[in-house]
Amino acid sequence: MCTAEPAPVEDSGDSSETDPESQIKPKTLRYYIVSFSTKKTAKYYIGQLLNEGTVPSEDEYNFEFLRYSRKAAGHFIWPDCDDEAVASLQDIKYELSMPKSARRGGLLFFAAGNRFIYEMD
Repeated sequence: MCTAEPAPVEDSGDSSETDPESQIKPKTLRYYIVSFSTKKTAKYYIGQLLNEGTVPSEDEYNFEFLRYSRKAAGHFIWPDCDDEAVASLQDIKYELSMPKSARRGGLLFFAAGNRFIYEMD
């Protein structure tokens, strides 16, 4: 059994969850920042929407998550074992542009201002 956990990404302070005009309409095979709440805080992960039709509810979506590469700064990679989870529409915080391919299967994601997204310790 794989116990690897994807690395959370920095909270951008996005207010899209409160603004009805910026409601995200998820699309299959696109990348998103997804939030999962813990007891004290929320953690943010980068995931690819696999298929909208795999979950019974129309507000739930099946994601496969990437993990932060410890070998190459700013790169996200697919883990050795699939890391899939279901997230609700409220948990989808931000749609990312398509990633840029990096060496050894890594992916680079860029946000506004051409800054790449990276793990914050």
